[in-house]
This record gives sequence, structure tokens and C-alpha cells, in this order.
Amino acid sequence: MTVDKGVKVHTCRNNCEFRDIERLSPGRFYYSDDPKFKSFKALPEKCSCKKSVTLEKAETLVARGQALLVYKPKEHKPLHEANDIDISQIVMVVNRSQTPRVDLVTRSDVERAYIDGRQDYIQYIEEIHLMIETERAKLIVPFKPDLLEGRLLFPFGSDQRTKGGHS
Repeated sequence: MTVDKGVKVHTCRNNCEFRDIERLSPGRFYYSDDPKFKSFKALPEKCSCKKSVTLEKAETLVARGQALLVYKPKEHKPLHEANDIDISQIVMVVNRSQTPRVDLVTRSDVERAYIDGRQDYIQYIEEIHLMIETERAKLIVPFKPDLLEGRLLFPFGSDQRTKGGHS
């Protein structure tokens, strides 16, 4: 009788190498958070992840989008989404209790655009940049010369620290 060790859960994804689908090495493990399935991150060759879950729990986590599948490409064969899945491990997606403030352009977007030279991501970054510039321009008030020269431009209210205050 064999004992099922379960599915290894990776959380060691912060320092992962970034790869395009054409540059995957056989023998390495990869996962993809790219919805177009074109770019991958390589798992470290050595990791200290010890958590494991049952196969049913792993399937549930992947179905809910809380975990990603791990792929291992075969030598001299293109990577296929269904054929190269390693069912003995998954990569957890980071769940935060609070929504972090993030830019619209992520590190992965920049890597895809300028490391892999993908034009669709370069165009996306340029569009976001243009949108931010346009919105910032709306915040800038045009300069108007002071008609009453010598007038205090920023009058402050009374000082609340002293009795009676100062104006």
C-alpha cells in the first residue's frame, strides 16, 4: 500500500525567472499567470516549500483561481496546456486581506514588453502612460497673475494653539 504524499504547494514565487513560451527548458518546472498562455515563470530549482494538500483540495484551489498549475515541458516537444501538467505540485496565488494600491502596469507587464519585446504589452504601457498624463494635466490649474499685487495668496485661518488665535 502506497501513502499519498499529496500535492506540494509552492509559495516561493517571488524570485522566479521570467521566460517566454519558446524559451522553456526541459527538466525545469514553470507556471503561467498569463491568460494568453505565452509567458511563464520558472520555479526555483531548490525551494523550501513544505506545505502540501490533497489532490482534491489542489483541484479546488486551481478551479477557484487561488492556485496555478505547474508545467514541465518535454524535450523537443512544444508545451501543451493539458499534456505537460505536473499534478504533484501547484503554485499559490497571493491572497491579501486588504486590497493593495498598485499601478496599472505591473512588473510582469514591463518584463513582457521590454525583455521579450512583445508589441502588445509595449502598446498597453504607452496607453496607460498617456492616460495618466492626461489625468494629471487636468489637476494642474493654469497660472493667473495676481490683480492685487502684494495680496496674501494663501491666507491661513486662526492659530488654534493660542487663546484667541492669530489671523
